Amino acid sequence: MKRKQSHALGACLGWCVLGGVAQAQTELWSVGGIAANEQFGSSVALCGDLDGDGRSEVAAGAPQGAGGLGVVRVLSGATGALVWQATGPAAGSRFGAAVASVSDWNGDGRRELVVGAWGASTTGRSGAGSVRVYSGANGALLFEAFGDAANDHLGWTVAAVSDLDGDGREEFAVTAVDDDDGGSSAGSVRLYASVSGVTLRTLHGNAGLQLYGSSIASLRDLDGDGVGEIAVGGPFAASVTTQAGLVRVHSGATGAVLRSWTGVAVRDGFGGALCALGDLDGDGVDELAIGAKQIAPTGMGYVQIRSCSAAAVGVFATLTAPTNWRAFGARLASAGDVDYDGRVDLLIGAPDSIVSGPGSGAVRLWSSGTATALLDLVGTLTSERLGSALDAGRDVDGNGSPDYSVGASGAASAGTNSGRVHARSGNDVPPPPPPPAHDPLEADVTELVFRSNGTQVLSLRAGAEYAGLRYRLLSSLHGDDPGFTVHGVHVPLNRDRLFHITLRHPRLAPFDQARGVLDDAGEASAEFRLGRPWYMRWLIGQTFHHAYVVFDDDGQVVFASNAVACTIVR
Repeated sequence: MKRKQSHALGACLGWCVLGGVAQAQTELWSVGGIAANEQFGSSVALCGDLDGDGRSEVAAGAPQGAGGLGVVRVLSGATGALVWQATGPAAGSRFGAAVASVSDWNGDGRRELVVGAWGASTTGRSGAGSVRVYSGANGALLFEAFGDAANDHLGWTVAAVSDLDGDGREEFAVTAVDDDDGGSSAGSVRLYASVSGVTLRTLHGNAGLQLYGSSIASLRDLDGDGVGEIAVGGPFAASVTTQAGLVRVHSGATGAVLRSWTGVAVRDGFGGALCALGDLDGDGVDELAIGAKQIAPTGMGYVQIRSCSAAAVGVFATLTAPTNWRAFGARLASAGDVDYDGRVDLLIGAPDSIVSGPGSGAVRLWSSGTATALLDLVGTLTSERLGSALDAGRDVDGNGSPDYSVGASGAASAGTNSGRVHARSGNDVPPPPPPPAHDPLEADVTELVFRSNGTQVLSLRAGAEYAGLRYRLLSSLHGDDPGFTVHGVHVPLNRDRLFHITLRHPRLAPFDQARGVLDDAGEASAEFRLGRPWYMRWLIGQTFHHAYVVFDDDGQVVFASNAVACTIVR
């Protein structure tokens, strides 16, 4: 195990760094498999903080570990040391081929770990596959389920998805890519409720050999029902031609298909990997990254980014493979905002790349804001398969930035195909502090000199939910406490003669822009000044208090700001 390794030492372990900002994204640690052929790093998941040190732990699967039983190891985010491990039930179960982190089930404040074992068998159902949920804190088994029929291969992919039943917890999705209900190996996705483990819904492929459920991504609500949606890939679907592939977005509430896209060429394998990227274009709707590794032996692969908006036309962006990269887009992960530009970035795995020999593998970190590669990691050893698993978006090193983990299932750490897992910093520089919070009403000064004809500039920030509504500035010479309530909204001004003038006769009020309409951000600006008829000596020493109210289209007050003061001095 190595910590804070140099790039030269990284090359000795089987990868090298290319690209522009590598110096800001260092290796935190790496852990190798402990036996030949265990394929450690076939799956990885950032689990959140499980040991109370404020850093995310990393889970990684070795589906041929423990003498073929399969094993999942949970590693400390701080050091890479083993926290706990779980072993599969039987040889050949492929236990640990898929892992994912899901919301706390047992009330201990720690996230739990979902593990797929697509080769597992149960009585009368050989190869049905299984899924298990383990306590993140200590590895205790919390739940287990099996596929419905022999060779369904439940557990091929596992993923956390949005809260579908309203209990405030994430649910989890498990796929059975060879489920025959919709046709031979049509595939299916089973949605389970957290805690109870009840099956909420099953989404089926609708034609043979789609392998529906090879990939899953959770999306925010698209249809306005308050429930998140689920994207599902079927990369072997004969959508427009042989194995072109398809992706469908299903309603999380009903399972109805809301969006669908297809690959364009023979054996594109479109939909083999999926990843939600949040809203990249400012329309309030998520974008979705779709991997198409191009199944042919010489396939380079590509990634499409699609807008999930119903109004979207065409492809948001297409990312193509660099020279000698293979299966580009076979793995995808949301990296979080690693370059601090306000947009979610993307990790792309190409485990079949041949840059350093067949199957050496490669990974690209791509900026959604600049549409450029931030970093390329390239395996340096034949059959290393760097990028065979990816996960990202949680803080591993404790500096506040989103970090990531990369699996290399073929690395020869302790013999052929023993595998290796890397944890890397998303950005060595901590994220900038959040901008200071603004009150709904702010003023640039709190005093005006009587003889100066000065101006107090007022910034109105009600928020975007009030965009396009009318506002009115009000003022009082009798303070802001206790104020009064109208239409259920508290207005922090005491009503006096000045108040009624500003309310009923805004043209006489000591404001420029005493009334108006809030812009698209729910904002406006105004000025307070002592021009005529307010240029009166008796106001010296007096304190004005201002606030504003917002009206809906029916004239009802729906919002009132805080009060700000301005004292008139000599």
